[in-house]
Amino acid sequence: MGFKNLIFISFLSLQCFANNILSLNIDEFYQIKANQEMYEQMLKNGQIKKSKQMFKITCEKQAKNEKELEYCKCAAKEIDKIDGKLFMYDSLYSYQSFMAKVEAKKSNNEAEYQRLMKVDKKRDSLAKILDSKCGVK
Repeated sequence: MGFKNLIFISFLSLQCFANNILSLNIDEFYQIKANQEMYEQMLKNGQIKKSKQMFKITCEKQAKNEKELEYCKCAAKEIDKIDGKLFMYDSLYSYQSFMAKVEAKKSNNEAEYQRLMKVDKKRDSLAKILDSKCGVK
């Protein structure tokens, strides 16, 4: 089951893609006026809340056994505690990272693919946060 992908998949409904996010930390990302304005608009329109709800629903629907369902119940509680800015940033980052890895694979650029995988492994993503709080080691 792709729990780690649920966060960015749930955020796709927001239809926003920030350029060069892979080279920005969260503070740098929100220093860009357009990104801050995009966040404020999505917060105002309830899109971040809707995306979090979509994450919860999708997680439970994809759960294949009791252990995964328990993870989803825990993750649902934890996702509500996550700051909207972090949720938006991480969702966009995860999506662009995924797309960059797909492009690297399509162009047979194994070195770039491995570099992106290494960066992801080191990054404190929402998926890692949820995993640590909900029993996945």
